[in-house]
Amino acid sequence: MPSRTIGASALVTVILASALGLGVASPVAAAPGDWEVADRVSLGAGSAPAGVAVDQSTGTVYVSDELAGTVSIIDGDTLAVLNTVTLPLGSTAVWLDVDQSTGIVYVVDPSNNVIHSFDPDAPDVDASIVTSANLGAGLGMLDVVEGIGVLVTQPAAGNVMFLGSDLSSPSVILSGLALPIDIAVVQGALPADGLVLVTAAAASLVIYSFAGGIDGAIPVGSGPTGLALNNASTYLAVANSGDNTVSVISMDNGLVENTIAVGGGPLTVAFATNDTTMFTANTGDGTISVIPALTGTTSYAVPVGGLPYTVAFGNAANRLYVPLSDTGELVVLELTAMPTPPVAPAALLPETGGSLDWWPLVSAGLLLVGATLLAMRRRAAASLAG
Repeated sequence: MPSRTIGASALVTVILASALGLGVASPVAAAPGDWEVADRVSLGAGSAPAGVAVDQSTGTVYVSDELAGTVSIIDGDTLAVLNTVTLPLGSTAVWLDVDQSTGIVYVVDPSNNVIHSFDPDAPDVDASIVTSANLGAGLGMLDVVEGIGVLVTQPAAGNVMFLGSDLSSPSVILSGLALPIDIAVVQGALPADGLVLVTAAAASLVIYSFAGGIDGAIPVGSGPTGLALNNASTYLAVANSGDNTVSVISMDNGLVENTIAVGGGPLTVAFATNDTTMFTANTGDGTISVIPALTGTTSYAVPVGGLPYTVAFGNAANRLYVPLSDTGELVVLELTAMPTPPVAPAALLPETGGSLDWWPLVSAGLLLVGATLLAMRRRAAASLAG
């Protein structure tokens, strides 16, 4: 059996090596209304969940098990495991993606240098599995070109390959890259209108046009790995594992508009439904970094109790799904409820009935208290200075 070249555990080794010894920005304290761990789903003793993807039309969550060579099909709302798809004997299941137009799931098997696909709606899901030819040279991450095919990186060979939706006719569309890791597609009205975005080891993001070949490279942070487009395809986020940052790139002008510090060894990144909140899976310190805004400068860390490889966001459920290979769990993050403003006591309501606009009174009271405390602090400081 061929050795794994860029499975989840192998890639994490690279990430940890680059993250060790580097300073990590102190996380901002989480406040009411922030994201936090809401649930944990055990995927069984000895399991090693690695990849995760969400079918946004159904809310179904797919989680690959690197060691068992299986994919768990999970209800995104109830978190019940609906089915387990078993890939051919000897398979490993790592990175995966869903064709949002057809529902077909594609899974990278780096041990055998192949890609598997299956139809989760087939009467016999296992019987629907299709396996590509041996693609050679070790496989990395993949991205689906909806209704058309699949793109996959070959880090060791420096290639990006394209396969049809039925995993036929593999061809190299990009070569000579320095350790290409992750890939994303900006899909146009026609296949020739699309762009392929690839992270490469030389601190850059390579842009490839289906119509005209390589269009250039955008400098990003050190050791770029995972990348993600927001739902509108207006912004791209790149996780830089070498310097623990996320680069935010405008798809309008191709410029890095913001760089945000996150936790240790960010491996992958995802956008929330609102297209501005971002999440990174930090394999170096076992946290998820939450970036509240594209234009912000801060993030805060959510410990998840294990080593997260990747993250996927469910738009309908408004949840973040995080597989933990070392604990055999799928962790679910949710947005906690914002604090509710206090209700005005009945005694404050006017006798004639109706409602009192009480919030300005509360605000004025808070300002008065703040001013009083500030005056006391100044007097104390003056006394110490005297």
